[in-house]
Amino acid sequence: MRYDERYQDDKIKEYADQSIDDLLSEIQNTIKESEQSTEEFVYEDHQVEPTTLQDEPIARSQKKDKPARSPKIKIESVLNLRTFLFVASSTVLLGLYIYNVISINRLAGETEYLKQKLRDQKSVNVVLESQLNYAQRIEKISDIARKKLGLSAKAELPELIELN
Repeated sequence: MRYDERYQDDKIKEYADQSIDDLLSEIQNTIKESEQSTEEFVYEDHQVEPTTLQDEPIARSQKKDKPARSPKIKIESVLNLRTFLFVASSTVLLGLYIYNVISINRLAGETEYLKQKLRDQKSVNVVLESQLNYAQRIEKISDIARKKLGLSAKAELPELIELN
């Protein structure tokens, strides 16, 4: 710390100490004066209770407390509103997250069901394709032609015709 900064800090401390001493002496003087002056006042035929200067700082502090409480209430109500909005928005976001998780799980189940259905259809297609291949074989075709249509295959070889 530099010398200038230390000097300034010392000056500030001295000023603060002096201000505190001045305030204490003023308070003591005020208390002494209030103890000495306790008079009754009459205002338009109404007798007013004696007041002292000691009561005055209390009345002032009470007056100061009332406006000070209003901002606290306002700040507390704003904080309560802010807290409520935070909790409400967090609840909504949590609800949306849970809804999304449930929807994703439902869609995953549906996808798995459709994949199983696709595998079943592919296996049925393989069976049908093998039946089609068997039906297209020459033995099957000649057997059906002989039994249903009465056709038979010639035992002779076909003749070759030459064209010139």
